[in-house]
Amino acid sequence: MYVFVLLTDGAGAHSFQLQLVLLGEEVDTIWTPSPIIRDLGPDPLAVRDWPIRLRNVPFPQPGLYEFRLLCDGREIAREPILLRDESP
Repeated sequence: MYVFVLLTDGAGAHSFQLQLVLLGEEVDTIWTPSPIIRDLGPDPLAVRDWPIRLRNVPFPQPGLYEFRLLCDGREIAREPILLRDESP
């Protein structure tokens, strides 16, 4: 599985982290890999692409999940994913 990220409006090196949370009555963080330092270069108008390969991501149950992208500890993006149980 991959998450594709496009970054703009930034310059220099920043710490990025991806989180997977399970949404429900309470928000539970399911998975958080180690932060990654990315250098966005000197031009804040440049668009940087970043494909992130995900391995061994746990989905403990069907439900609504959300991938969240953090930059220097601040959430800058989120994308929902619905996991359904299709077993008979």
